[in-house]
Amino acid sequence: MKELAHAIRVDREGCGRDSAVADHLSAAVSPLRASVVAAHRAWSLALGTAFLLVLTGCSSFNREWKAATTSPSGLVSGWDGKWRSDASGHHGRLRALVVPLSPEQHRVRFRASYGGILRFSYSMDLAIRPGAHGTNTFHGSADLGVWGSYGCEGTFSPNTMEARYNATHDRGVFHLNRIEPPPVPPAPL
Repeated sequence: MKELAHAIRVDREGCGRDSAVADHLSAAVSPLRASVVAAHRAWSLALGTAFLLVLTGCSSFNREWKAATTSPSGLVSGWDGKWRSDASGHHGRLRALVVPLSPEQHRVRFRASYGGILRFSYSMDLAIRPGAHGTNTFHGSADLGVWGSYGCEGTFSPNTMEARYNATHDRGVFHLNRIEPPPVPPAPL
């Protein structure tokens, strides 16, 4: 863009007989420059908004996570562990907030980290079925938008959750342990 404007200026100064052409080209470049500036502003606004939404989602999860793992009251439980991709070998931390909706269904909000820097959150409902020896089985799926679909199935006990996951672009395993809140101190006498 700058090179074209410079070339028009040089052409206008160096060639008097073509100044009408140079004026015409200069008039054509001006709206183009304005549209490039407008597009740059639009992209900056969109990226800034997306960044703020990500930060808001992060703080919301972290606030709920802290409440679930430090307060013994409430139905929400916090889980912490790891995921590992069978396809690529990538791995990272995985946290979850689990809310029982009924004995047959739980809502889980997962928060995965990748490479220690990138974080991704998603939610899904898990269908629960009683299994043998105090262990339940579960399965669930979620539409992750542009990232495709995600499904998992596995087992969980009161303190552990293990599953295999299959996604549009990945497959692997995860293992989570329930984080027990600290005990409630006895009331003073």
